[in-house]
Amino acid sequence: MRLGIFTIFLAGGVASIARLKRQALPSNHVQVHSLNSNVSVSDVVVVVTSSDSRIDLLEKKLNLSTWATSSNVSFDTFDTFVNYTAAAAETFARMQGVELHAQAANSEVRSFTRNHTSFSMTTSKALDSSINNSLTGRVNVSIADSGMKIQALEGKWADVTASTREDNRTAKSMNIYSNMSMDSNYERRLVLSAVDRLYDMEAVLLGARVRTTYGDVMLDIDPDYRTARIYTNAHTIELKTTLSPFGIEFNDQRMLISAPFEETTAKILKNTSDVHFVVGQLSQLRLSRGGGEIQLGRNVAQAERINVTSTKMNMDLFETREMDARTNQSHISMMTNSTTASLTSLYHHLHVSGGVPKMMLLTGNLTINISTKPATPPQPTLFPGFSAPPDKFATVGPPKFPG
Repeated sequence: MRLGIFTIFLAGGVASIARLKRQALPSNHVQVHSLNSNVSVSDVVVVVTSSDSRIDLLEKKLNLSTWATSSNVSFDTFDTFVNYTAAAAETFARMQGVELHAQAANSEVRSFTRNHTSFSMTTSKALDSSINNSLTGRVNVSIADSGMKIQALEGKWADVTASTREDNRTAKSMNIYSNMSMDSNYERRLVLSAVDRLYDMEAVLLGARVRTTYGDVMLDIDPDYRTARIYTNAHTIELKTTLSPFGIEFNDQRMLISAPFEETTAKILKNTSDVHFVVGQLSQLRLSRGGGEIQLGRNVAQAERINVTSTKMNMDLFETREMDARTNQSHISMMTNSTTASLTSLYHHLHVSGGVPKMMLLTGNLTINISTKPATPPQPTLFPGFSAPPDKFATVGPPKFPG
């Protein structure tokens, strides 16, 4: 059995005098710093109940700290697990390069290994660590790695899982997926994930607004997870869905937004504002030229509005505020204030330049509204970054424990 120093700081009735209680307990990777704690030890389980505390879990590949107004920590004397619950909690964790920051009214952490069937904490000698963090009540979550960052604000609850692993050459990426809850009220849930050759991390969210930046692009997802907005330097793109799920994948090369049931994808390369759409099913594009020029093939179309119904479409939105669309097996209706003309063809090429055109793309269960910006307006920004609470325990206790 390993013997480590488990430290608990206790405050007496006089504010100016701090009393220190030291327990020699069988864990050196669990530390509780508190101004008021009670410790109970049975044959196999140690329980620490504290108020105004900080809990530190220190592992070879995982470091985690939780600040709380009250907490309850339990771990066994064989050093195989640690569980804790905390109120008004803020957690910061680093694991193989990825960072997690979470705030919630209530937090429950369980740590375990892939070789153990129960929830438990690995020892510092173990190769890999895993955690599960359940959060309820005004939940904020941030996941960041190598310049990629996803933030969620004011959620109802979140469930975060993370684990380290041996190098398996997985490419680094972050992903966002919506799915339908099995609850009777049909609330959607959003899954945030970060993967790398050395770790996996996933957060399942309910009712949180989600934002992320990718190069020049900002992504904003409403708390009902049915509307997502993409802000580029040239366009604002709004995706609305009622039933169909959507997904967003991004890495160090490109962001890919997809609605797989609608056979619709949008791709944005890193550090550009160009957006490439592919629609692989029956769809309709409704275009209002907004003072711009519409070219149909080599001819200028004298139309204020154009509707394009096609079985397949490729469309590009450029940072120059131009639009280019190529359609297969399509029907075009061109409308002025007084006349309507129609064209049907196996292939159409449509180009729009100048002005501030607006577009609506319909696939059945997905609506995409696209507006062209007349100039570069201020973009929505990420939420203010989380900051660690001040260290209340730095001056509590002696400067250094005897060795």
